[in-house]
Amino acid sequence: MTREEIGRNPDVHHIVPVRWYIEAEDLSREDAHFLDNVASLCSRCHRKAEFGKISPERLRALRDRE
Repeated sequence: MTREEIGRNPDVHHIVPVRWYIEAEDLSREDAHFLDNVASLCSRCHRKAEFGKISPERLRALRDRE
């Protein structure tokens, strides 16, 4: 999603939640912010993703399309 497509800056969604990175012994919080773990979404889709209505696989496919 682009700003032009949705009329404002898109939301950034972490595909694997930041808290999982914090709790992992071999990862850090910063690792959660790499591009392979984020997808830009409109606010409506971001809410859906937060509640598990959009699978991580679908989020990755959307991200890779950009």
